[in-house]
Amino acid sequence: MRWRYEHATRAFRCWIAEARAGTSARSRAAAFAGVVRKPFVVDDLLATLANVVDTPHPESAREAPAPVQAAEAWLGADSGRPDLFGPAFHELRSPLTTISGQIQRARRLMPLDAARATDALDRALAQVDRMNRLMTDVLDHARLDANALTLTVTTLDLGALIAETIGVYDHAETSRVSYERPAAPVAVRGDPDRIQQILGNLLENALKYSAPDTSVEVWLRIVGEEAQVRIADHGVGVAEDERDRLFAPYYRSSRTNAVNGTGLGLHISRRLAERHGGRLWLETTGETGSVFALTLRRAGTGDQSPSGATI
Repeated sequence: MRWRYEHATRAFRCWIAEARAGTSARSRAAAFAGVVRKPFVVDDLLATLANVVDTPHPESAREAPAPVQAAEAWLGADSGRPDLFGPAFHELRSPLTTISGQIQRARRLMPLDAARATDALDRALAQVDRMNRLMTDVLDHARLDANALTLTVTTLDLGALIAETIGVYDHAETSRVSYERPAAPVAVRGDPDRIQQILGNLLENALKYSAPDTSVEVWLRIVGEEAQVRIADHGVGVAEDERDRLFAPYYRSSRTNAVNGTGLGLHISRRLAERHGGRLWLETTGETGSVFALTLRRAGTGDQSPSGATI
C-alpha cells in the first residue's frame, strides 16, 4: 500500500509538470490512470488519484515508468511523501459531495420553488470557490517545494496594499477591522499579488476564527530597514504545544480543525514572506486571541532588481 501512495504522489507531480508544459502526452505514455483534461477539472484529478491508488503496481520503485521518474527529477521531489495529495484528496471529496447534492436539489426545486433552487445553486458555487482555493494552495505548495514559483518584483506602497486587502476581506456591515499606518507611503519591493496573498490569509484567519462581534486590529510600522505589519485577533488562540507546528504544511490547530481549511495557508504565507527576504511568525497567543507579525524589507535596502523583474 505504501508503494501505491508513493506512485500516486509521483503521478500527481507528473501532472504538475504537464500542466506547466501544456500537454498530457506523457500522462498517457506513463499509463497514468485517466487523462486530465485542460482546463483542469477537479473530478478528473480525484478519479485519477483513486484509480492510481487502487491499481496494482510494481513492487519496486525502480520499476516506475521513466516519464514519471523524469517529472519527479524535474520537480526535485521527495518521492516518499503521500502528504502531497492525501489531505487534499480528503478535503476535495467533501465539497464535491455537497456540490452534487445541491445541484440535484436545485434540479428538483426549479419547477416548484425558484428561490430555494437558487439558494441550492449558491451553496454549490460556494463549494466551487472552496475547491478553487484548495487547488490554488496545493499547487502553490508544490511550486514552492520545487522552487518553481516566480515573483514579479516592483516597488509598491505597502500601506495602500494593506488597505485594499482589508476592503476585500472585511465584509461586515459595520467594519470589524481597525487599521493604523504612517501618514507617508511605506515603499517595499516585492510581488503585489503574493504580498496580498499573505495579508489576505492572515486577515481571513483573524476574521474566520474570531467571534463575529469581535474586532481585528492591524498596524503598520517602520522599524529600521523593515516594514512591520501586525494583525491581532480576539479569537480562540493557539495551544502552547502547537506553536512550533502551526506553520507546517497541512497542520490544523486542534482549536480550529472544525472549520473548513487546508492547513496550507500559513505555511505558504511564511514561504512567500521568506522569498521576499522577510519573515512571518506568531508573536503572541492566548485565550484572548493571537498576534501575527510580518516583516518586509523597505525599498532601497538590499533588493536592487529592476521593476517588473521576475525572481
